[in-house]
Amino acid sequence: RLDVRCELCIPGGVVCGALDAEGTVHDVTPDIWRNCQLASFLRHELYDAELTAHSDTLRRYDPVPTPEEEKRLLGIVEEMYSAGVLPGAVELVAQDVGGGCTA
Repeated sequence: RLDVRCELCIPGGVVCGALDAEGTVHDVTPDIWRNCQLASFLRHELYDAELTAHSDTLRRYDPVPTPEEEKRLLGIVEEMYSAGVLPGAVELVAQDVGGGCTA
């Protein structure tokens, strides 16, 4: 399990790293990015829409706004499923009491 963190550097860009449980920072590989994309989509879909429906401060955006984005997301799902990663990963996603989810 890794926590991906991105730090905005002004001026200069963004520095990203994957932090493990021991606090060691690793490079973010394409596989880790794919996992992040799928995890963020699942969190978006599992988050309770009622929590944002009557809020002036929170907005809910479409996670797949174009057919190309949907195709890319489905490609990630197919890739992870074929590699045998997806079934175990989905089992780790649990909805918490507050209506969000954790992974």
